[in-house]
Amino acid sequence: MITIKSKISFFAAAAVFILLTSGSNVFGQEVKIKEKDLPPAVAKAFHSEYPNAKILGTAKETEKGVAYFEIESKDGNVRRDLLFTKEGKIKEIEERLTAETIPGFVKKSIEAKYKNHTFIRGEKNVRNSVTTYEVTIKSGKNEYEVICNSKGKIEKTHELGKKSDEQDND
Repeated sequence: MITIKSKISFFAAAAVFILLTSGSNVFGQEVKIKEKDLPPAVAKAFHSEYPNAKILGTAKETEKGVAYFEIESKDGNVRRDLLFTKEGKIKEIEERLTAETIPGFVKKSIEAKYKNHTFIRGEKNVRNSVTTYEVTIKSGKNEYEVICNSKGKIEKTHELGKKSDEQDND
Protein backbone atom coordinates (compact mmCIF):
# COMPACT_ATOMS: atom_id res chain seq x y z
CA MET A 1 0.00 0.00 0.00
CA ILE A 2 1.29 3.46 -0.91
CA THR A 3 1.37 5.81 2.04
CA ILE A 4 1.11 9.58 2.01
CA LYS A 5 4.72 9.76 3.20
CA SER A 6 5.96 7.70 0.22
CA LYS A 7 3.90 9.85 -2.18
CA ILE A 8 5.46 13.02 -0.74
CA SER A 9 8.95 11.50 -1.03
CA PHE A 10 8.27 10.50 -4.64
CA PHE A 11 7.03 13.97 -5.61
CA ALA A 12 9.91 15.66 -3.80
CA ALA A 13 12.41 13.47 -5.66
CA ALA A 14 10.63 14.15 -8.96
CA ALA A 15 10.69 17.91 -8.32
CA VAL A 16 14.44 17.83 -7.59
CA PHE A 17 15.04 15.79 -10.76
CA ILE A 18 13.04 18.23 -12.89
CA LEU A 19 14.86 21.21 -11.40
CA LEU A 20 18.27 19.65 -12.01
CA THR A 21 17.57 18.49 -15.55
CA SER A 22 15.82 21.64 -16.74
CA GLY A 23 18.06 24.11 -14.91
CA SER A 24 20.06 24.92 -18.02
CA ASN A 25 16.94 26.22 -19.73
CA VAL A 26 15.68 28.20 -16.75
CA PHE A 27 18.80 29.51 -15.04
CA GLY A 28 21.37 29.44 -17.84
CA GLN A 29 24.33 27.14 -18.16
CA GLU A 30 27.82 27.80 -19.44
CA VAL A 31 29.96 25.05 -20.94
CA LYS A 32 33.55 25.66 -21.97
CA ILE A 33 34.19 24.89 -25.63
CA LYS A 34 37.22 25.05 -27.91
CA GLU A 35 37.69 27.98 -30.24
CA LYS A 36 37.37 25.64 -33.24
CA ASP A 37 33.87 24.70 -32.01
CA LEU A 38 32.53 28.25 -32.36
CA PRO A 39 29.99 28.65 -35.17
CA PRO A 40 31.78 30.10 -38.24
CA ALA A 41 29.57 33.23 -38.14
CA VAL A 42 30.65 33.92 -34.54
CA ALA A 43 34.37 33.50 -35.27
CA LYS A 44 34.10 35.67 -38.38
CA ALA A 45 32.19 38.44 -36.58
CA PHE A 46 34.66 38.47 -33.68
CA HIS A 47 37.77 38.64 -35.87
CA SER A 48 36.16 41.26 -38.10
CA GLU A 49 35.16 43.52 -35.18
CA TYR A 50 38.32 42.97 -33.10
CA PRO A 51 41.15 42.04 -35.52
CA ASN A 52 43.96 42.54 -32.99
CA ALA A 53 42.28 40.79 -30.05
CA LYS A 54 43.44 37.46 -28.70
CA ILE A 55 40.89 34.87 -27.64
CA LEU A 56 41.50 33.75 -24.05
CA GLY A 57 38.53 31.41 -23.72
CA THR A 58 35.27 30.36 -25.32
CA ALA A 59 32.01 28.94 -23.99
CA LYS A 60 28.51 28.03 -25.04
CA GLU A 61 25.84 29.50 -22.81
CA THR A 62 22.15 28.70 -22.76
CA GLU A 63 19.61 31.25 -21.53
CA LYS A 64 15.93 30.36 -21.57
CA GLY A 65 16.57 27.64 -24.13
CA VAL A 66 18.55 29.89 -26.52
CA ALA A 67 22.23 29.16 -27.21
CA TYR A 68 24.80 31.97 -27.12
CA PHE A 69 28.54 31.87 -27.58
CA GLU A 70 30.88 33.73 -25.26
CA ILE A 71 34.37 34.86 -26.18
CA GLU A 72 36.73 36.11 -23.49
CA SER A 73 39.39 38.26 -25.13
CA LYS A 74 42.23 40.67 -24.63
CA ASP A 75 42.85 43.52 -27.05
CA GLY A 76 46.05 45.30 -25.99
CA ASN A 77 45.38 46.17 -22.34
CA VAL A 78 41.61 45.83 -22.68
CA ARG A 79 39.89 42.67 -21.47
CA ARG A 80 36.52 42.10 -23.06
CA ASP A 81 33.85 39.40 -22.88
CA LEU A 82 31.43 39.18 -25.79
CA LEU A 83 28.21 37.23 -26.11
CA PHE A 84 27.15 36.30 -29.64
CA THR A 85 24.10 34.68 -31.18
CA LYS A 86 24.88 31.66 -33.37
CA GLU A 87 24.39 33.97 -36.38
CA GLY A 88 27.29 36.16 -35.22
CA LYS A 89 25.31 39.11 -33.86
CA ILE A 90 26.69 40.66 -30.67
CA LYS A 91 24.19 40.44 -27.83
CA GLU A 92 26.38 41.75 -25.01
CA ILE A 93 29.80 43.32 -24.48
CA GLU A 94 31.46 43.50 -21.06
CA GLU A 95 34.63 45.57 -21.06
CA ARG A 96 36.74 45.77 -17.92
CA LEU A 97 37.80 49.20 -16.77
CA THR A 98 40.58 50.16 -14.39
CA ALA A 99 40.38 53.09 -11.98
CA GLU A 100 42.24 55.08 -14.67
CA THR A 101 39.93 54.16 -17.58
CA ILE A 102 36.55 54.76 -15.92
CA PRO A 103 35.03 57.62 -17.96
CA GLY A 104 35.24 61.09 -16.39
CA PHE A 105 31.50 61.69 -16.51
CA VAL A 106 30.92 58.49 -14.48
CA LYS A 107 33.62 59.44 -11.98
CA LYS A 108 32.09 62.90 -11.59
CA SER A 109 28.66 61.49 -10.67
CA ILE A 110 30.16 59.08 -8.16
CA GLU A 111 32.39 61.78 -6.64
CA ALA A 112 29.31 63.98 -6.10
CA LYS A 113 27.68 61.25 -3.95
CA TYR A 114 30.76 59.71 -2.31
CA LYS A 115 33.15 62.45 -1.20
CA ASN A 116 35.90 60.25 0.27
CA HIS A 117 36.25 57.15 -1.85
CA THR A 118 38.69 55.17 -3.95
CA PHE A 119 37.89 53.73 -7.37
CA ILE A 120 38.75 50.02 -7.44
CA ARG A 121 37.55 48.74 -10.82
CA GLY A 122 34.73 49.02 -13.28
CA GLU A 123 32.99 47.45 -16.20
CA LYS A 124 31.28 48.94 -19.21
CA ASN A 125 28.30 46.81 -20.29
CA VAL A 126 26.49 47.10 -23.58
CA ARG A 127 23.43 44.86 -23.87
CA ASN A 128 20.87 45.32 -26.63
CA SER A 129 22.42 48.74 -27.41
CA VAL A 130 21.97 49.94 -23.78
CA THR A 131 25.20 51.01 -22.06
CA THR A 132 25.73 50.90 -18.30
CA TYR A 133 28.78 51.26 -16.09
CA GLU A 134 29.29 49.11 -13.00
CA VAL A 135 31.94 50.65 -10.77
CA THR A 136 33.31 49.25 -7.51
CA ILE A 137 34.48 51.85 -5.02
CA LYS A 138 35.71 51.83 -1.46
CA SER A 139 34.42 54.46 0.93
CA GLY A 140 35.67 54.12 4.49
CA LYS A 141 35.68 50.41 5.29
CA ASN A 142 32.78 49.68 2.92
CA GLU A 143 32.83 48.66 -0.72
CA TYR A 144 29.99 49.58 -3.04
CA GLU A 145 28.99 48.67 -6.56
CA VAL A 146 27.60 51.75 -8.25
CA ILE A 147 25.64 51.32 -11.49
CA CYS A 148 25.45 54.34 -13.79
CA ASN A 149 23.63 54.82 -17.08
CA SER A 150 25.30 55.91 -20.32
CA LYS A 151 25.22 59.56 -19.19
CA GLY A 152 26.81 58.80 -15.83
CA LYS A 153 23.64 59.15 -13.75
CA ILE A 154 23.65 56.77 -10.78
CA GLU A 155 20.83 54.24 -11.22
CA LYS A 156 21.58 51.78 -8.37
CA THR A 157 24.04 51.29 -5.54
CA HIS A 158 24.75 47.98 -3.80
CA GLU A 159 26.76 47.74 -0.61
CA LEU A 160 29.21 44.89 -1.05
CA GLY A 161 30.15 44.87 2.61
CA LYS A 162 32.79 45.96 5.02
CA LYS A 163 36.43 45.19 4.44
CA SER A 164 38.61 44.63 7.47
CA ASP A 165 42.07 46.17 7.76
CA GLU A 166 43.51 42.67 7.26
CA GLN A 167 41.70 42.35 3.92
CA ASP A 168 42.85 45.82 2.90
CA ASN A 169 46.47 44.72 3.09
CA ASP A 170 46.01 41.66 0.88
